[in-house]
Amino acid sequence: MRGNPQEASAGPKTLLERVGSETSGNFKDTMEGCIRHPSDQLAHSVRYCLQGWGTDDTALITVLATRSKRYIRRIALQYRATYGKDLNKLIKDETSGWYKYLLQFIVLPPAHSDLRLLDLAMDGLGTTEEALIEFLVGRSPARVK
Repeated sequence: MRGNPQEASAGPKTLLERVGSETSGNFKDTMEGCIRHPSDQLAHSVRYCLQGWGTDDTALITVLATRSKRYIRRIALQYRATYGKDLNKLIKDETSGWYKYLLQFIVLPPAHSDLRLLDLAMDGLGTTEEALIEFLVGRSPARVK
């Protein structure tokens, strides 16, 4: 038998584990990205964008803004399953200002985004009538209900 006897007794490794242990750098990242399921890879990409000092805004917008709400929901579920954290809460903690609101609108389901928009329009003194009008006119009657 060839190779390390301890590796043979540990059982067979998955392809992802083998690539992770036998490659490095950008080649490793590229190979792992090709092996993972697309929603798992995108959840991994989002994690990469949000970890460490600062946020990779360009990459985060590229991942989230180019996907449908349904697909983003799959990414958020995969993120929770893989990393045990809520993607919306993480975005809320890692970003700020209008950028935070934009990303939350992208990540939240449509009904929650609508509620958040109405909440922002009516927050503080007075009401932002333009936002309420845009909300009411820009949505179907069924969605407004």
